[in-house]
Amino acid sequence: MKEKTGSLATKGWLPKMRTGVRSALALIALAALCCSCTLAQENTATNWTENGLQLYKNESYEEASEAFDRAIELEPQNLDAWLYKSVAMTTLGMKITGGGTNLGIEDREATRMAAFGEAIRAHDRAVEISPENATVWIYKAGNLNNIGYYTNNLSLLNESLKAFDRALELDPENADAWHGKGVALVYLSQKLGDTSRYEEALQHIDRALELNPQMEGALQNRAGILAALGRQNESFGIYDQIIEAASTSGEEAGAWHSKGDALMSQGKYTEAIYAYDRAAEIDPDDRWTWKMMAFAAVQIGWYNKSLEAYDALLALDANASNILYGKADALYKLQRFNESLQAFDDALSANPEMSSGWKGRGDALKALNRTDEAKSAYEKALNLSEAAIRIDTTSSGPWIEKGEALAGLGRFDEALEAYEKAIELEPLHFPSWQRKGDLLMEMGRYEEALPAYEKAIEVDQTFPRLWYYKGLALWALDRNSEAEEAFAKAAEMGYEVKLPVVKEAGSGQVVTSRTEIAPER
Repeated sequence: MKEKTGSLATKGWLPKMRTGVRSALALIALAALCCSCTLAQENTATNWTENGLQLYKNESYEEASEAFDRAIELEPQNLDAWLYKSVAMTTLGMKITGGGTNLGIEDREATRMAAFGEAIRAHDRAVEISPENATVWIYKAGNLNNIGYYTNNLSLLNESLKAFDRALELDPENADAWHGKGVALVYLSQKLGDTSRYEEALQHIDRALELNPQMEGALQNRAGILAALGRQNESFGIYDQIIEAASTSGEEAGAWHSKGDALMSQGKYTEAIYAYDRAAEIDPDDRWTWKMMAFAAVQIGWYNKSLEAYDALLALDANASNILYGKADALYKLQRFNESLQAFDDALSANPEMSSGWKGRGDALKALNRTDEAKSAYEKALNLSEAAIRIDTTSSGPWIEKGEALAGLGRFDEALEAYEKAIELEPLHFPSWQRKGDLLMEMGRYEEALPAYEKAIEVDQTFPRLWYYKGLALWALDRNSEAEEAFAKAAEMGYEVKLPVVKEAGSGQVVTSRTEIAPER
């Protein structure tokens, strides 16, 4: 097979960044280019490759990979098929990591790691076929970057940088390689918990834009980095520029989404929700926009708004267990307990091994005074979290879920031990600190809760609920002026602050919001 270096080099595959970026997974655009240049051949391998690209576009990643496998069976040196397979399997692994499937615990971890392993084998095979092709190295680098990020593997993140460097050795003027290296530096910095290499990343993305001013995703990424560096005016100016210059609805929706991400990263939640609304109006089928809208709304207590987003997502996929869980949790926060219980049951019907779903079911049952059933649900959540810990020994998530289940059962000291283990595994993961603070508040141990919230804020200052809970802890300690400062910070980010009250719960008096029935977990 002749190498299609023209089609492959036009747009390399680059990863997304979290920092206000909706960047360059340019596979679909690349697919259109590739199809246009090979359609006339009308051979079976080409047809399977085209089928795979369409399946990928429809988010059917396993089926896409199978289609690329058929192309490879017919044409073992088919470079495009190997590269596309590598991307499909990387994306599948990312989807599983993010809870985007209804797999059980053991199947989820095994399938995730198998997908990442297949991706690595596929891009390595592509390198064997065409070792001097810069774009092949860009694909490899992009895969390694995402796999490293989603598995917390610093070694793979560093390998990704080396692969981008190899691409630049082969083609120093390759804008995709410069852009990708900039994104990779941001990913690495995020995992290291600092912004020490953001300036270097910005220089690489600027170089990419010098080489290709129209590069998809590069301006958004530049804006995201500027926002992270505190240069908000420059950042938002870029988003407005992209929105004004957009020539397609897809570009405009993407720019609004990216602006929403950047606004949220700066703690501007109400403005972020407006931006996501604009993106959703333009492209109502973009699931990621609805997910981010729901996430932003939850952070400031806009649970009715989050329900709107969850319902839009369920219209696109009625059996998505993680979305059903989000809807159930929002209903619970709104004290619509019977509806919440039904939604938790729907989520568990889609994924019976969701520990958080059983925990939520227990909370709803407890609120309905069905205590025996609640206890059974918490015990099920505990068993599932312990099974997850046996499979995944390095992530904080299963330990947080174990702590939640233990807290539901009233085994507070054991729950604290679970949160401490989560912190030990991932000290820069703020939810572990927040959960610890929540439980200590519930136990009336305010002096210990306060430093837990302060540590969570140190890790990430942009979550308004952390400031609000810090205020509750300060209020409980009669440090009212400091509490009011924390409440003001939460309100500045859009959180609907309610003055705290004292109630009896757990082991003694607990300070809580007038509208909360339990710590938001």
